[in-house]
Amino acid sequence: MSSNLVFNTTINDPSNTFTAYYTAIQSHVEAAGSYWGNYLQGNASLEVIVNFTNSIPRATGGSVTSSFVRNNGTFNVFEQGAAAEIRTGNDPNGIDPDIEINFNPDYIINELWFDNNPFTRISSLPSDKTDAVSIFIHELGHALAFSGWRDVFNGTFPGDYQSSFDEKTIFDGSNFFFVGSQATSIYGSPVPLTYGNIFHVGNNLPRPGSDLIPDLMNGVVYYRGNRYSISPLDVAILADSGLPVVSTQPVISLTISPSSVLENGNSNLIYTFTRTGSLTNPLTVNFGITGTATVSIDYSQTGATSFNATTGSITFAANSATKTLTIDPTGDTVIETNEIISLTLASNSNYTIGTTTAVTGTITNDDFPTLSINDVTLTEGNSGTKNATFTVIRTGTAIQPITVSYGTANGTAISGSDYTNTSGTLTFAINETTKTINVPIIGDTTVESNETFFVNLINPTNATLADAQGLGTITNDDTATQNNVTLALDYSGISENSSTNFIYTFIRTGSLTNSLVVNFNVAGGATLSTDYVQTGATSFTSTTGRVTFAAGASNANVVINPTGDTTLELNETVSLKLTTGTGYAVGTSSAVSATIINDDGTRRQVGTSARDVILGTNKTDVIIGGLGNDILTGGINGDLFTFQNTNEGIDRITDFTAGDDLIVVKGSTFSGGLISGDNITPNQLLIGTSATTATHRFIYNAATGALSFDRDGTGATAAIQFATLNTGLALKFEDIFVS
Repeated sequence: MSSNLVFNTTINDPSNTFTAYYTAIQSHVEAAGSYWGNYLQGNASLEVIVNFTNSIPRATGGSVTSSFVRNNGTFNVFEQGAAAEIRTGNDPNGIDPDIEINFNPDYIINELWFDNNPFTRISSLPSDKTDAVSIFIHELGHALAFSGWRDVFNGTFPGDYQSSFDEKTIFDGSNFFFVGSQATSIYGSPVPLTYGNIFHVGNNLPRPGSDLIPDLMNGVVYYRGNRYSISPLDVAILADSGLPVVSTQPVISLTISPSSVLENGNSNLIYTFTRTGSLTNPLTVNFGITGTATVSIDYSQTGATSFNATTGSITFAANSATKTLTIDPTGDTVIETNEIISLTLASNSNYTIGTTTAVTGTITNDDFPTLSINDVTLTEGNSGTKNATFTVIRTGTAIQPITVSYGTANGTAISGSDYTNTSGTLTFAINETTKTINVPIIGDTTVESNETFFVNLINPTNATLADAQGLGTITNDDTATQNNVTLALDYSGISENSSTNFIYTFIRTGSLTNSLVVNFNVAGGATLSTDYVQTGATSFTSTTGRVTFAAGASNANVVINPTGDTTLELNETVSLKLTTGTGYAVGTSSAVSATIINDDGTRRQVGTSARDVILGTNKTDVIIGGLGNDILTGGINGDLFTFQNTNEGIDRITDFTAGDDLIVVKGSTFSGGLISGDNITPNQLLIGTSATTATHRFIYNAATGALSFDRDGTGATAAIQFATLNTGLALKFEDIFVS
């Protein structure tokens, strides 16, 4: 709203009798003017003169002048002087007063209450005083439109007249009653106004209960202890009188946050009423109440002016844009459905409804029946399946169907081999208290410990979980009748002339009470007694063998000792494969092979795909460990220890000599900017624990002997150890070559 109204007050008190009241009168005139300014569009600097006279009982007010516009054949048409200045910005009176207010001194001194802050009027008003701001609003209203207009020719009040800007609006000047062209009588009938479609019933004798009491027209009686404000009717009459007003009827909206709360929780439903438009006056908003929740039983409320089972109201304070209503649920332990409270704004002539639909809050029931699952124990059986049946029990009353999901989980029992993985959802009808879950148990003949698994309840609806986990115990029913035997080998390959031997380890599980003889086949290109000898076997030929477990022993070993020679030959293998026998089951079904690596007539030895022991000659050797954590020994003279990639394992070089032996890495697979065909550069080697620059690639830890490769130095890629050398070596960049 664009309004710039200034009320300049002059006190007419020649003898300075009422000096103590000057400031209060001036501030209250300005405050009353600001209230009218909230409703008027225009610009005017209005001169107000306040007189003191004993010739009136209380107070009067009016515009000093009015202007005769014309006679339309039926009525004289007038425009009030103060109204003309507001409308046009031109002052017809010049420096002379525009508005005159007269007071009986005794009325000011003994009757009126001057507020500490008349612009807000929030202080307490004594019950035996009349609010001064209300009186000034009233008297300024006379000056603007309602009554007290003077005939420009004779200074008397005019008779019937019309507004110059709405000639359908008729005033009965002698009685100060608005009639209107559509009215059928002056008293006791609705009077249609042309602004805001507001109806007003006039009364010839204003009294308590009359609807004229909160309005300014007809010389309203003001009662002590009450404050009065500008009503929509007052604004409508100003508009019908030709003053430039705008609609100030506030728009009321209603929201809720949160929209749902737990019955026994700590949160409340907060309904927020918001008004837009004029905030000047207090405003009471009505609403309807529906829903399944009952006030005083299911909830209590704070914030409302009135509140019962079906209707309520809430009051905005002056200058307040929001007001909240709090619904506090009443906690209980009753299992019940969710309950709702719906508020619907009710229509009223003092505001417009912005939220036309009901705004609903939900009190969510948090009292539920409980669900529990039992534990189950059963024997496994030797074949097929049998069911472990778990029972889920509902405790407490159900008022709606209940669902709960379930699923099995491994303990020591393994899904697929000991039991069948099972999952699903149970649905309890309102009258059902138990449900069952069947988990198939897989029978076997394996001697084993008792095994366990779990059935977990999750995601209940309309219930809570008292015991969410059932324990299933599968009792072993198999006796120890045979062992299970497996076969392992310590090294996959060994140089022929190495002092290291192959050790085959036979391992049995099950009962160890008795001794056990285990059979195996012998195969491979190596020849017994020529290329190797064995120890540890009960019997051993070129094709078969036996090993005996002593009573109480879980392991038995067969040692293959390669026979060294100087003959250039191919690598040779020895393979042992478990075969069936009495009192045991074969646990390792495939052959386990050992490779005797030729080290005669060659300077290049290549390991197998697993762990090897490689021994060089007394010449310069090329030793390639390959996959596995190998043990490499070069012997005398400079040897080349070759690495194809960083992920082949960590090889132990037992006799690396700096300045004599050479580490050879493959540039294309190590990458990291290595240049093939030459030694690495000095700045690519670091004696330390980790790269300190981006150019470091090879990290030798002199304290541990670890040799690592870091593809990007101090970058994000971690270093990878690929070899272990002797500690304390004076390793140099010339000791590492890139192939």
